[in-house]
Amino acid sequence: MNRQAIDPDAILADLNEEQREAATAVSGPVMILAGAGTGKTRVISHRVAYAVAIGAVDEKPYRVSGAQAEGCSPVARAFADGSDDVSPVKPDTIARSLAIGAPADGSYALQVARSTGGEIDACTEDEIVDGIRLLAETEGVFTETAGGVTIAVLKRMVERGVVAPDDETVAYVTGNGYKTIDALEGRIEASFHVRPDLDGFLEALERHLA
Repeated sequence: MNRQAIDPDAILADLNEEQREAATAVSGPVMILAGAGTGKTRVISHRVAYAVAIGAVDEKPYRVSGAQAEGCSPVARAFADGSDDVSPVKPDTIARSLAIGAPADGSYALQVARSTGGEIDACTEDEIVDGIRLLAETEGVFTETAGGVTIAVLKRMVERGVVAPDDETVAYVTGNGYKTIDALEGRIEASFHVRPDLDGFLEALERHLA
């Protein structure tokens, strides 16, 4: 697959000093203690791209794709339009952690997706909830709404043939579902409380299945 070479310095250009330090630590595991909203996912993606760009890892064919909610999808719209300009939008989505109407890395995301042969797509609010449910039912992972966006768009790409069922695929799901539990009210089955032990769980499960 032919791809444009990405300048390592360009990858780091929009990171702050602490993010840059983490992204350039390409050898061995790195332990980073970070609070919410500090750009953890951003650093992860930049660290991977930087390691490939400087030849620190064996390069294999890969594609990088992106996912947004339709209620806040300026990058997906620019990708679909073939534009390099990411026009700001007013967010309107249950995926609060992705509700960034003017993403700072929008142009970079377009560059990476296009240069690697990936795509950037968006999903509906109902698809977000379906994505949360799908991941929980198939993998036992309860994700927040942002993770629902990732899974929903991945499902779209599989259905469209962009991603083959046997492709080795990594989906970024980085947030726990309890962060956005209010977004699911009235959209999924009511939860119930159980005692914090196995017997309590089995008793509640038996009542639920009766």
